[in-house]
Amino acid sequence: MPTHRTPDGTPHEYADDRPPPARGEPPEHARFAAYLEALARVPAAEETSLVCRVLTDEDATMARSAVVRHLDRTATAFPRATVADDESWQAWTKVMNEAVEAAVGEDAFLTTRLSEWTLLRALTAPSGPRARTPPTAAPVTATVAALGTASDWLQRRLVEAVDASPQALAFLAEHGRTKKVRAAAANRVR
Repeated sequence: MPTHRTPDGTPHEYADDRPPPARGEPPEHARFAAYLEALARVPAAEETSLVCRVLTDEDATMARSAVVRHLDRTATAFPRATVADDESWQAWTKVMNEAVEAAVGEDAFLTTRLSEWTLLRALTAPSGPRARTPPTAAPVTATVAALGTASDWLQRRLVEAVDASPQALAFLAEHGRTKKVRAAAANRVR
């Protein structure tokens, strides 16, 4: 990647040959945008090394934000129609967890976000002509129990999912962390 100097004179790598940011823009904003762009375009074989490199940025909060945005973007677009898709998902989350740990050690926020994406996938059934058979009730029931300690983010996301498990929605209607989640889940259960 080409290196440019930000207005304050610090070097910075850009994903392409864009000029350095306009005066007055904080350098971490420019790096954040560059990281998001690079993560959006990274080939699968280089994804883990780029995630590690981003996480070693001097601004840990900004770096974590860029990586979580990448995880969210990738998880949203990840195919889930077949058993092979589920196996690919498990492999990807394992590699991402390893990359996070290699770069910054244990990061509860990033590893929790990955595990909550896995929980969300388990509690939603893909739709379409090639959709795999929804999971049996036993695994869903065990997975629903995990919603009791799930983040507000996951609970809101699940309530908004068109293909959410009826058991998960019923659980959230009674035990959701916020009034808004409980009300939205109750409306979906009716």
